[in-house]
Amino acid sequence: MMKRNGFTLIELMVSVAIMSILVAISMPQYTKYITRSNRIAMQADLMQIASALERTKAVQLTYTGADLTSATIYGSSTYPKGSTGTKVLYNLVLGPANASTAPTTVAALSTNWEVSAIPANKQAGDGLMKLNSLGQSCWNKGTDSSCDITLSTQSWRNR
Repeated sequence: MMKRNGFTLIELMVSVAIMSILVAISMPQYTKYITRSNRIAMQADLMQIASALERTKAVQLTYTGADLTSATIYGSSTYPKGSTGTKVLYNLVLGPANASTAPTTVAALSTNWEVSAIPANKQAGDGLMKLNSLGQSCWNKGTDSSCDITLSTQSWRNR
């Protein structure tokens, strides 16, 4: 009798089933990791925007005329910078401080500001983020329309 080398069909099917189970378990974790890393990168960009706004005030003594699309502030109203369509992860809005309601576009800035990052596309459902001129921040996980910047429990620094 000849001995045959190789794998049987059953052995191959078992290995494919095991691989499928591993992928099914790891994909949701990977997706959460990507969402979290995008949020953290957006928070870092919000801090850069805050620095640019403060530099603007130091030079002009006011925030008047500050615009996110200005190269000296951020250069775009979307994150990642210059992205369009389904590649947009956050839409950015700069306006006067507004504690808890959904962000609105308001052009007139003078003594204070608030920048909001509204999740879009792949980030939708991750939660609205805000940062204001007082250094207060908020992130309301799972709610893309509001977060209360005055609540320390919603501060992204506490999470």
